[in-house]
Amino acid sequence: MKQLPTIVVIDDELGSRQSLRMILKDDFNVLSFGSVSEALRVILASPSEIDLVFVDIRMPEFDGLEFLSRIKATNPEIEVVIITAFPSAETAVAAMRAGAFDYIVKPFDMREVMRVARKAVDNRESSLEHTKLLRTLKDEMQRTHIGTTEALIQTIDAKDSYTRGHSERVAETMLLLSRELGLSEETVKKYYVLARLHDIGKIGVSEAVLTKPNQLNEEEWAQMKQHPAIGYNILQPVEFLRDELDLVLHHHERFDGGGYPLGAKGANIPLGARMISIVDSIDAMTSERCYSRRKTLDEAMNEVAAFAGVQFDPELVDVALPVIQRHYRGQGSRKSAYVPISC
Repeated sequence: MKQLPTIVVIDDELGSRQSLRMILKDDFNVLSFGSVSEALRVILASPSEIDLVFVDIRMPEFDGLEFLSRIKATNPEIEVVIITAFPSAETAVAAMRAGAFDYIVKPFDMREVMRVARKAVDNRESSLEHTKLLRTLKDEMQRTHIGTTEALIQTIDAKDSYTRGHSERVAETMLLLSRELGLSEETVKKYYVLARLHDIGKIGVSEAVLTKPNQLNEEEWAQMKQHPAIGYNILQPVEFLRDELDLVLHHHERFDGGGYPLGAKGANIPLGARMISIVDSIDAMTSERCYSRRKTLDEAMNEVAAFAGVQFDPELVDVALPVIQRHYRGQGSRKSAYVPISC
């Protein structure tokens, strides 16, 4: 059996509350309150269970319009109908501007009350369905964008043999470091995805620069230094990553301010970027590259330790190196346990 919609009636006059209850009780579950603050506490405790509120415009604590603005600020999908004994064009305009669905007049006309109540509840149901559809479409768009980004990463991997597997390894280590630092699961998830995508901006760097077997010249280096900003711009449409995108933009900054693209320094470099700087460097040093010898894990860790406070956040180095050592020793090889990206 379908549950009846719930209507809250707020009026300091007992007679008005009882009249509305009698009119509505056969078609709705009715809760009535003589106090605005008491009603507000109940509504805010379980907003999804409330479909409609009737509130008198003149109440002792604060008026119906103030109540309306508070409800709409926190739960805009709850419909509100203003009750008034003194109807006027000014009252109607004020109520509608504040977000009221409609208003009814004392003494109550039973048919009018029922018409407004049914219409308001139907409107809320339609609004909820519309919101659900939009959320589904937005989630699908996010998944599509992530899939497209994954395809771009595969393109980068095809251009630069070094990046093949690098992003997956960095992401795995970021996952462990994020949990070691006690970050929220939401942040852990975002850092994992962004670590997987941190080099996406290399799609905008020429293959000749990416694969050059010796030192880059000034012009080539300038081109390479653009990839964090390019990646940042590529990922802007991914809404669920947007608040942590500075990780991508700043992942080549240095703790002493000598990095790029902005020369950010110390704590002004976002936490995620300071973390990935360490993880990224360890993986780079322990990978085969055409222009440098592959270092052992101990050599790479010693180099990071030596540059603590210069290139890397010294406090993070103290936390990260034991995590990295456990992870790399536990792998036994440099093969990546690839985890697909998802929203």
